[in-house]
This record gives sequence, structure tokens and C-alpha cells, in this order.
Amino acid sequence: MKNKIALDLFTRANSLYCQGRYEHALAVLQELVLSFPDNKTVLYAMALCLERLERQKESAHLCDRLIREFHFDKALILKARLITTPGEPEKESIDKNTVLVWPESMGVELLPQGGPPPKITDQSSSTIEYVMMGIAVLITFILFLLAAFFFAQGDTVVPGAQSTLFPARLLLFYGSTIFAAATIIIYGSAKITKKNSTPSVGITLTCGILFLFPFPGWILVPFIMCKYLEIDLKNSILITVLSITYCVLTVVTAAHVLELTTLKSIYLELVAGYG
Repeated sequence: MKNKIALDLFTRANSLYCQGRYEHALAVLQELVLSFPDNKTVLYAMALCLERLERQKESAHLCDRLIREFHFDKALILKARLITTPGEPEKESIDKNTVLVWPESMGVELLPQGGPPPKITDQSSSTIEYVMMGIAVLITFILFLLAAFFFAQGDTVVPGAQSTLFPARLLLFYGSTIFAAATIIIYGSAKITKKNSTPSVGITLTCGILFLFPFPGWILVPFIMCKYLEIDLKNSILITVLSITYCVLTVVTAAHVLELTTLKSIYLELVAGYG
């Protein structure tokens, strides 16, 4: 749908709504939403029309989607109104100056015919989710280092003997850390894209397990994310690279902290652990 046609339709729907012709306004919006299925302003306008037509269940369903996918504050207010006064839409006057009732514009830059529908994102919400995901990954990293120190100190049973991490236990905990971090990164990224409002836990856990098998697993993960989590291939590869970077960073940091940076030191640790 061309820019001018889309804007004309939205303006017409606005005019019909102000005239109290809610069913006609809804019909125009339904035509518009075919080209802009994820436009929160159009969806909200449809919810308002449905409220006026006393189709509360359908209006509430749209409000739930707006709240779940876009964290749209006005949808919260409308949903509360639908719950508290079912069947009785608010009786405020409808005119062209009622800004709180009808959205002023579609709120997006329209694309020419044949282009993909515009994507609406809540920047502040996405930022918070990225911060929370980063904190969760940082916590897994800190817990790994603390556990490594615990193993190093706890395994020294003879005074003056070299500390040992018991490599099998260290590798087991390292694998658990990588699994947890990769799962958090993949699940969080799928959630933030909002293409999947509820990403599959099973798929994200599978991707986390595959990260324990470096080369075949790292190659399969982006394709699985692309197919089952609906993340485009470019972003899937980027997320995979980010997770691999975390794996390498964890190994390098732990090696320097535990003084296992040379083949000799690693050999001595293996001898002490299994010897």
C-alpha cells in the first residue's frame, strides 16, 4: 500500500469515528491493517471502534496483544475500562480535538507498495531487557570464577601441595556456565525481537546444549534460531558470534586468573588432578 493511500485511509477512519460511524471506521481500519499488521496505532484504533460497537471481548483481545507485544500504556487504560464497565463504553464527546481517544497519526514512516510492513519497537523496553540479559550473563561469569577458586582452594589437602582444580569437575562446571549463558542470550534475543512473544523454551535449551559441541553445534545454532525462533539469519549469526565470544572470553579470563596459560601449567594441573 502506498504512503498516500495509507494516510488517506487512516484519516478517513478518524473522520468516521468522530461522526460516530464506528462500524464503517472499523471496516476502513481492517483494510489498513492488512498492510500494517504490527502497527500498534492502527490496532489501538481498532480496539476503540470495537469498544464503541460493544464488542468488548474482541477489543480486550487486541488490548492484550498491544500490552504483551508493545507494552502500550493506552491499551492498559482501555483494558481496565472494558473490565470495569463492560458493555458501557465511556460517554465522552467525540470530535476532532479528542486526542486522548483517537490516535493523532499512525506514528510510523510508511513504506511504498511491495515493501515489508513497518516494524514497531519499544526502545525503552528493549533497552531494559538488554540490560537484564547482560546482568544475567555477567552473573553466570562471576559464579564460574568463584566456583573455580573454590575448587582450587578446597582440593588442597596436603600442606604445601599444589592446588588442583580436578579438571573433570572444572570442565563440568564450565560446560554448565556456557549452557546457561548461551540459553540466556538466545532466549533474551528472541524475546526482544518481539517476533516471538513467547519463545520456545525447548528450542532455546536445545541451542544451549549445542553450544557444548563447538564446531557442529555452533554451525547448527543460527539455522535453528532462524527457523524455529523466527530470528532472521543475519541476527541469528550475530547472536551466535556473541555467544562464542563469551565462551572464549570465559576461557581466557579463567586461564589467567588460575595461572593455566601454558601447556606446562595445564599438564601439571592434569597430573595433579588425575595423578
